[in-house]
Amino acid sequence: MVSVDAVVFAFFKTGAKLLLVNRGNEPFKGKWSLPGGFVEIGEGLEDAVARELAEETGLVNVTLEQMRTYGNVGRDPRGRQITIVYMGIATEGLERIKAGDDAAEVRWFDIEKLP
Repeated sequence: MVSVDAVVFAFFKTGAKLLLVNRGNEPFKGKWSLPGGFVEIGEGLEDAVARELAEETGLVNVTLEQMRTYGNVGRDPRGRQITIVYMGIATEGLERIKAGDDAAEVRWFDIEKLP
């Protein structure tokens, strides 16, 4: 399985924050995680991460840069998973985030006070 995750930061008057979603489904239901999900058949990686970010948080027009790939065996109970992580800084729509798809909640967290 191939998936993508988005590490998205934003700068507020109170400082830098990281966007996280609370998972609405198993595995890891109720846990905070990066927005992301599976790459669909025929879908490019950049398209997949933009789609997942929009579906789970409502954020669009975030420029994302590929950062790293993770593939440790056994890290996901659903089977072998290769995850490509992207990073970006959101500059618009910061107050209009809304949980969608399989995210139960979405929230900006102070980077010094992550859950």
